[in-house]
Amino acid sequence: MEYRNSYFIKPFRQALFALFTGAFLLLTPAIILYTEGYRYDWHNGLLREIGAISIDIEPNNAVVFLDGLKIQQSLPIRLKNISPRKYHIKISAAGYYDWERDFEVKNKQTVYIKEVSLIKKESPTIFLAGDISTLAISSDNRYLVYILQNNQKPEAHIFDTANSKDTLLTDLKAGEKYKITWAQRNNFFSITNQNAPYETFWIYGVGADKKIDLASLTAKPIMKYQWKDDLEPELFFSADITLSTIKPTTQNIYKIANSTFIDWWAEQGRFWTLQTVSTTKQIKIVRDSFGFSSDFAILDSNVHPDITPSNPRLRIAEATGDRVVIKYNDKENLLLTANGKIYNVAGNETLLSPYQNWLIMWTPWEIWTHTMNEEPYLLNRSGEGLKSVIPLDKYNTLALVWNGKATILYPYYQVTHDFINAAVMAAVADTSNKKIYFVAKIDKVNGIWKLNY
Repeated sequence: MEYRNSYFIKPFRQALFALFTGAFLLLTPAIILYTEGYRYDWHNGLLREIGAISIDIEPNNAVVFLDGLKIQQSLPIRLKNISPRKYHIKISAAGYYDWERDFEVKNKQTVYIKEVSLIKKESPTIFLAGDISTLAISSDNRYLVYILQNNQKPEAHIFDTANSKDTLLTDLKAGEKYKITWAQRNNFFSITNQNAPYETFWIYGVGADKKIDLASLTAKPIMKYQWKDDLEPELFFSADITLSTIKPTTQNIYKIANSTFIDWWAEQGRFWTLQTVSTTKQIKIVRDSFGFSSDFAILDSNVHPDITPSNPRLRIAEATGDRVVIKYNDKENLLLTANGKIYNVAGNETLLSPYQNWLIMWTPWEIWTHTMNEEPYLLNRSGEGLKSVIPLDKYNTLALVWNGKATILYPYYQVTHDFINAAVMAAVADTSNKKIYFVAKIDKVNGIWKLNY
């Protein structure tokens, strides 16, 4: 029906209907493809999927370059509509080392760059001059204990970084190498000779009235010791066939058990032990050996034929949660028991990072890591001779001390760069204030050097 003086006649309505229908049929697939992550490549005339890049690092004033082009955004950066391919990303900030790596953006995926803290680019400054061989830092990062060779006579010193006060602790026997071990959660520490049996064994506490000569108190060779992870200072040790504990605040020694097992490890409120299975003559790992004990793992001699009760050659190198590391005494190999499995891993040193319960194992040539509920992971392999590994921050950025230098490794991204261009004898990190103290000879000056990172 047509109305008089009406322009909205039937042919016009039909044309308008056809126009909207055609637009719907054309635009709907395009909108759906767009929301699904597809974009039209006008250069190549192809329909492509897209990805994205997300960058959120420290410091927040850093600038980001994508294939050499500066991104005109401040952190955190979210780059959408990125064509899938490889990109070179460089992150820079004034006074910091550059961080750069190639990333591949894939269809419908986002590349995340996070949990990264750039390292300051500074020159080290001398902190304490002298012929220093060993140093260790307290858990609160305030105190440094070090061994100074004074006219060929070793001395133990403690330095309070809060008020720059240095105190002589004791003279030590010449011709020995020494080890300093701080308690994990209080300001008590021990000074011993490097390897068992420990004929030199001093216990000190910051602010304590007296030092304790544990070797004289026991009158027996001390073969192993470990600080309890507790606010109240307590030290476990085995001498002869007895496992005991001493509380430095009272100087009382208590017998725990006869040490008839192969080795032991204290983990907070429980003990781990290596024991011989009397019926099968195999070796087992026992958890909570003095309470409600349970077998954690069996080291089957059929799988590990070189392990026998008569010649175990084993010790517990680390135990935490549901994970135990067993160390061979005579070769660079570890047995990692976790996830109900036993893994053979190259390693002669272990370190449990204070961040994220991350286990690090290494030899001079390889670094392995392990996260709970995952397989061991080969992090790095090099022929430069690795000496030590030091976590620097909450993101597990690592300082790697090699023969002749130290480098930085961002383990989650395999990004590395130089750090210290000198032969480092020993190093510790103050992670709270982002400082590293290291023993080295720089510009003909021996001593402890400090570097802000």
